[in-house]
Amino acid sequence: MPSRTPSSALYKVAFLWNLFWGVPLLLAPSLASSALGLPQPAPGLGELHARAGGLAIVLFGWVYLTIGGNPRAFRPFLPIAIVAKAAFFLLVAFVCFFHRELLAMLATAVGDLAFGALFYRDWRAVR
Repeated sequence: MPSRTPSSALYKVAFLWNLFWGVPLLLAPSLASSALGLPQPAPGLGELHARAGGLAIVLFGWVYLTIGGNPRAFRPFLPIAIVAKAAFFLLVAFVCFFHRELLAMLATAVGDLAFGALFYRDWRAVR
């Protein structure tokens, strides 16, 4: 099988994906929740958790963008990215099993799982 070179485009798209989901949570958690058909975060602590989640999503996106700049140099960070994407999918799938009203979140989680699989492919290709 021929060796393939990871494309920085994948990591740019992953960064944009994370911005798309993280920025609304960070800046307008109530609006982001209602757009997904989710309950509004409670004032105070609930809003803080939503904003912190949005910040974490944006920061992980930044990590993906950094990895994409030089996948060979940042190869040690790829397993973290893979685990983060897979763990998010598993968490959402588990919660959706008990709370069917959150099924809209599953589309997001499937997208993250796809990115995790592509990151894994790159991790194996980069030596």
